[in-house]
Amino acid sequence: MKQLVVKAVKVWLILTVGVSQSLHAQQKDPPQDLQVLNYESIGHPIYYYMVELNKALGVDCYYCHNVSEYGADHPMKTKSREMIRMTESINTQHFGGDDSGPMTCWSCHHGSPIVESQASYAGQSKRPATTTTTGANLNPPMCEIPAGDFQMGAPYPEGLKYVTPVHTVYVSKFYMDKFEVTKGLWDDVYRWAVVHGYQFDHVGSGEGPNHPVHTVNWWDAVKWCNARSEKAGLTPVYYTDSAHTIVYRTGPKNLVGEQVQWDANGYRLPTEAEWEKAARGGLEGHHFPWPSKGPRNADFLHGSNSNYLGSGDIYENQACKTTPVGHFNGSQLPKGRDMANGYGLYDMDGNQWEWCWDYQVNDWYAQPGATQPDTRGPATGKGRILRGGGWDDPPGQARCAWRFRAAGPKVVDWDGGFRCVQLQ
Repeated sequence: MKQLVVKAVKVWLILTVGVSQSLHAQQKDPPQDLQVLNYESIGHPIYYYMVELNKALGVDCYYCHNVSEYGADHPMKTKSREMIRMTESINTQHFGGDDSGPMTCWSCHHGSPIVESQASYAGQSKRPATTTTTGANLNPPMCEIPAGDFQMGAPYPEGLKYVTPVHTVYVSKFYMDKFEVTKGLWDDVYRWAVVHGYQFDHVGSGEGPNHPVHTVNWWDAVKWCNARSEKAGLTPVYYTDSAHTIVYRTGPKNLVGEQVQWDANGYRLPTEAEWEKAARGGLEGHHFPWPSKGPRNADFLHGSNSNYLGSGDIYENQACKTTPVGHFNGSQLPKGRDMANGYGLYDMDGNQWEWCWDYQVNDWYAQPGATQPDTRGPATGKGRILRGGGWDDPPGQARCAWRFRAAGPKVVDWDGGFRCVQLQ
């Protein structure tokens, strides 16, 4: 502890006396992948301060944002608090602000893969090389999900009572994002949306432009789908009125089916039935999106084919252990085959939980509405459904039939994201 305090004092002296003068005098350009929107005058200096802090304390942005994750005696608790204190002091003394501005975390983060840029610029990146491109794909491909019946759910006890009984559902043809929505794509649409009348509860987080976005709630995801549609010149799907005249752009709204223009050509969240049909990839009766019939999950899941808690993939050493979208394409480590499912989709098992449209009702599968063609779930319920499992959850929750129940629309988590569907 004494050594840490002495080290922190030295860092503070360096920052307040030497770093301020040297950084402002040098007028260094930021890394090319650093994009600061309307914050150049204050975003760039604070960026370099944070680089020096990271070098000295051995932490990055994640630690102070998530200080509550650590126990009272965890060394990162002390380091994180010291980093927060220093940052607040820098803000007050050098930028005339307080803990709410003018210099806040988002002055650097907004619209930028700042953590990844920052770590690489400081020469201490702990992230392994990705198997995808470094720039975000702003026009991601979609996969056709053909019309037809499929068997939804799982038998008890394999599927637990709330995913029984197994029942036949007809789903019309639609298209689904090949990958989970990335942080890069989220940022691109978000930047457009906030200057076109949209308001979000969260700005979204992510480990890099090609990692899935996380820390967005259901309302954020739905409004973002509308923004993606409008930005592309398509008809939005979600409205605040049943006449479909007022596009849903702001505020928390507990939407119901009448407020959805289901035949619009814009983007939306999948229904739960659409999601499970897509996840199964044309297979029936298998646990996961590949041949996987048997009593034990461990027989079919490992770090070469899925990202889940304890999977052992090469991103396990990160704080937030997402893999880049499309990571399991045959070039992943540990070495494995291309894990795209029968419809060409990636990460329908693990990596990030994915929001669906449907309200949650425990016994919904036993109700008549569950077997209606193109079922859209209950009219009301306790929360909204999440599907697919996440990197921070056990492997059994990555099964095609597993339902994350009673997640209120305001819920956010660092292993929760989404992907879009479209009729085209």
